[in-house]
Amino acid sequence: MKAIISLFRRNRHAGESVVFGTLGAALLVYSLYSHYQVDVAWKLSPYLFPVFISILFILVSVSMFLQGLKTGEEPRQNEEGKESFRKVAGFIGLVIVYYILLPYLGFLITDTLMLFFFLLYLGVRPWWKGMIFSVSLTIIIYVVFQVLLNVRLPQGMF
Repeated sequence: MKAIISLFRRNRHAGESVVFGTLGAALLVYSLYSHYQVDVAWKLSPYLFPVFISILFILVSVSMFLQGLKTGEEPRQNEEGKESFRKVAGFIGLVIVYYILLPYLGFLITDTLMLFFFLLYLGVRPWWKGMIFSVSLTIIIYVVFQVLLNVRLPQGMF
């Protein structure tokens, strides 16, 4: 156990690689389980893309872990780690809010607001540039998916 803790202290990317690997493994298990529940060919399965994404997550986690071992970097300072954790927690919080609001407000409103808040969180200034970008990107996504590809996007209550 002490050897594992020592390895994680010496490897700057160990924590991130474990998170990516765990997410990838969980998504892979969920996708495979769900695919075999619907009993459809792989080429028509809605779970094919999540399987590819989960494999990509697992490969990225292994790559990050090995990169951290090669570089032999010094462990992060405690304050830097706390600040990084706060940033990640903020993004996760915004994604959870997006997920909760999407069925109620619909794609257009929720996507525009969340893109705007993501850009503000990243420090895009002035705020009106972030709003223009958010509205423009939402319209482009809507036209490509809803109009051109006929993919139904959540409409919400409005």
